[in-house]
Order: sequence, then structure tokens, then C-alpha cells
Amino acid sequence: PWFAYVHVMDVHSYFFFRGIVDCIRKLRFLPRLLAARRRGLCQRPLLHDLSLMQIDHCFARVLRALKGAEAGDDTVVVVIGDHGKHFPGIDARPVVEFTQRTNHEHIDTVFVMTGVEKLPTNCTGLLDSMAVSSTLMQALNIAPHPSFKGISAFDGGREFVISENAGRGSGDLERKDLFFTITSRTRKLMSGLLGDALVPIALYDLIVDPIELHDVKDEEKYSDEIEELLELIRHERAEVLNARLRIQANNK
Repeated sequence: PWFAYVHVMDVHSYFFFRGIVDCIRKLRFLPRLLAARRRGLCQRPLLHDLSLMQIDHCFARVLRALKGAEAGDDTVVVVIGDHGKHFPGIDARPVVEFTQRTNHEHIDTVFVMTGVEKLPTNCTGLLDSMAVSSTLMQALNIAPHPSFKGISAFDGGREFVISENAGRGSGDLERKDLFFTITSRTRKLMSGLLGDALVPIALYDLIVDPIELHDVKDEEKYSDEIEELLELIRHERAEVLNARLRIQANNK
């Protein structure tokens, strides 16, 4: 058995210049893209869709190579997205000014899996990166280590997901500020471990404000919910927080 992981940045950073050859390769798709835009099929930035078409073309070559080597039926292929349909300079939402990933984690992203005997069909919960790994292992009948926290799509996902960030540079858990975002279907709380205190930074009510324009952290009616969400972070990320705080780890 073999495993290959490919992290493709062309679409994520479509506005970067990668040389003349790369531009020429993408421009061959321009006539087809312009025809699609005239038909109203896409209104995304032009360079974004050219990058996407280039990746689609390269991915098709990989699939054809697998089939040509008679390995297509014995290979599991998984394609996942990053943080959804956000375009710099176009999205109306403000970017929160602190060292966190983005405020767009709740947007639906691509998750395609092929080559397995069964697919998850009744997943109603949220999936994080650990859930993607757990889903893949379950599809391949690989038992995870007992400490692994991922809940796969086969098991319905989770009521909330947590993302964390230590900013640029080394991940110094003992000295650097650490940032955690916890997201459910109804709330998103951004928080930071600043010194020895885990503090709220921004809260969005996704029911009344689904595109996250208004920070409601300072509204009194949300104070209990904020503390509940902070407690979930302390419980779920105890191994990380324990570099500075003394919290009982949760491996379930």
C-alpha cells in the first residue's frame, strides 16, 4: 500500500504570479471560461477560475494515469477544500484583526471521496480536519489510536468544531499567544490564550448574522454562551492549553 498527500495552493492563492509558463498553461482555458461567463455560469474572479480549471486538468491526468496502470479500482481518492468561497477584496465580511486563520470556517467546502465500498450518507454534523482523517481511516477499515479525537462523517460529525492557530513562526505553546475558534451551526466564538488567560475576542450569532458582520461579544445576553464555548475549548484542547494551564485532558 502507498499514500500520497498533495496540498495544492494554486486556487487558494490564485492572484500570485508563478511565471510565464504557468500563465500560458492557464490561458488555454480562457475561451471556454469566457463562454461559461457569458452564459452566467460563474461570476468568480477570472484568475481564480483559470487556476481551478488548470488544477482540474492536472487532476484528470492523475486519474487517467491510475486507470492506465490498472490501479484505479484499488485506489481511494479524496479531494477536500480549504475555507470555502471567500475572495479577498470581494467578501463583505471584515477580517478580524488578530492572529487567527480567517472568519470563514463555517462555509461549506468540497469533500469528495471515491474508490471505497460505501460513502457517508447521513452526516448532519460539522467536520474538521480530524474528521476528514477519521472518515478516510474508517472508509479504509483502519482503526485509529484511542487518543484520536476525529469523529468521521460516517458517525455523523460533531455539533461544533475547533480550529487553532499559533501565528507565523514556531508553534511555541508555552510562550506564544494561541488562538482558537469554535464554530457550531448557530455560534462562532474566536478566542485567544493570551498569557495565562483564555479570553473571548469576537462572537458571531450565525442565526441572525450568518455572514458574520456584527461582533456581539460584549452583549450581556451572550455572556453565558461565551463561557460555555470557552469551557468546551478548555475541555477539547486541554493537551495544548496544559502547557500553561492545568486542565484534565479529554481523549474522547
